[in-house]
Amino acid sequence: LAGAGVIGRAVSLGSQTLVKDIVAGIFYMMDDVFRLGETIEAGAYSGVIEQIKLRSIRVRGRDGRLHTIPLGELGAVTNLSRKLSPVTIRVGADSPPDRYVAEQFRNRLWSALQSEPAIRAGITGEMTQVAPDSDSGGATLGFRLSMVDGAARQHRERMRFLVEEIIDEPDSAGLRRPVDIEVDEAAAAQPVPA
Repeated sequence: LAGAGVIGRAVSLGSQTLVKDIVAGIFYMMDDVFRLGETIEAGAYSGVIEQIKLRSIRVRGRDGRLHTIPLGELGAVTNLSRKLSPVTIRVGADSPPDRYVAEQFRNRLWSALQSEPAIRAGITGEMTQVAPDSDSGGATLGFRLSMVDGAARQHRERMRFLVEEIIDEPDSAGLRRPVDIEVDEAAAAQPVPA
């Protein structure tokens, strides 16, 4: 009876750890914390995720070692693959636009960007207006937003097309091409796994 009690207690503790790992894994997946191929830091481990299993992940470290980490012990995770890049959108103007024109254009631009699911998914936070370039003599309209680096680069041309569509509308008098969409290269630099 004593042996059966010890075995029962061991199975109970083992299944408790198993349930903890599985439940933690479900929450990591629901929160979209990491994906296959992304670079993460978790506790003493960092590297590229090579495999995601039911109760653990496998991370290839910079030194080439493969770490298997139970999801219940993973703790706080820093995803190095999802850095934000500031994106600046500048539009030429015949003369410095007044506040009303700038606000109307901003609202239409924000709606256009939000109407595209792939672009909307990459945007983090709100869009703000930036000061005109000194090179343009104040005749530009500029806006800045933050996007996940990969999305910013992937959808740059689609964003340019959306902005140009707004400029081409009849009630956008005074705004003109070219449209400049700049993704900050310095913020986008990411460590590359060895």
